[in-house]
Amino acid sequence: PALPVFHSRDLIHWREIGHAVHDLAASGLAGLPGGYGYWAPDISYFRGRFWVVATLRRDTEPLRLQMITSAQDPAGPWEAPRFLPLDGIDPSLFADEDGRRYILLNPGAMIAEIDEAGGLLSAPEMISFGAARIKPEGPHLLKKDGWYYLFLAEGGTGEGHMETVARSRELRGPYAPCPFNPILGRKSVFSPVRRSGHGKPLQLPDGRWYMLYLCG
Repeated sequence: PALPVFHSRDLIHWREIGHAVHDLAASGLAGLPGGYGYWAPDISYFRGRFWVVATLRRDTEPLRLQMITSAQDPAGPWEAPRFLPLDGIDPSLFADEDGRRYILLNPGAMIAEIDEAGGLLSAPEMISFGAARIKPEGPHLLKKDGWYYLFLAEGGTGEGHMETVARSRELRGPYAPCPFNPILGRKSVFSPVRRSGHGKPLQLPDGRWYMLYLCG
């Protein structure tokens, strides 16, 4: 199995409940050397189904594909993965209020429309290269109160790693950066938590907002 799925009711205690990919023959992983395979998986929920996307990094052409699968229950069973012919990494999904759906990936924030089954409907286009414009990656879109909020990890994955956000009234921008950027980051080499970024916002049922992010 690949891409384990975990469940929690308090964001502290987590229990593994299944895997988003369970068939090696269909996974695209067979025969790949170490360092290849699935990168940067993302999970989301849309119209009664859970969706997982991830980059499949390969050692032959095409070097990168975007994997997408879905399930009614996050514990499974998950559909056989399908692969979109899109280069880049760090995919995520976004559903607009009109029901149209999109996949985002880097470099920067590239966006392409997909259909209800996850099939590709349009060629990708750049909507932002970030606020700091330094190695932007990990794009996530959120719509709230009529604004599109674009979250990006910037600065590379070393000590300069950080999370920025920008917003726009239009899906494809232009996006104005937040004056308080970076909204997340630990640049001090003496901090016990460093290299913080690549974050995704999450709203709890009680209205509180959290961010899940990478760090060292």
